[in-house]
Amino acid sequence: MKRLVFAPTGPGTASLAQTSVYQALTTWLGRLIQVNGVETEAQNEKLLTRVEYTVLQTREQRFLNLETAL
Repeated sequence: MKRLVFAPTGPGTASLAQTSVYQALTTWLGRLIQVNGVETEAQNEKLLTRVEYTVLQTREQRFLNLETAL
């Protein structure tokens, strides 16, 4: 996400962020969580990201909402 701070706000940036977040979560936390979905939307000067995942040990489903200023 830090690499996208100076990127233009738009669908392309949102798509790149979505892919980056998904890859990072599966790479670094793949033994602990299962990523069920990542949705990213560009709004004005913000990037809104919603992550849905399941904690593998407890099978508990969780959600994370992030807002990043671009």
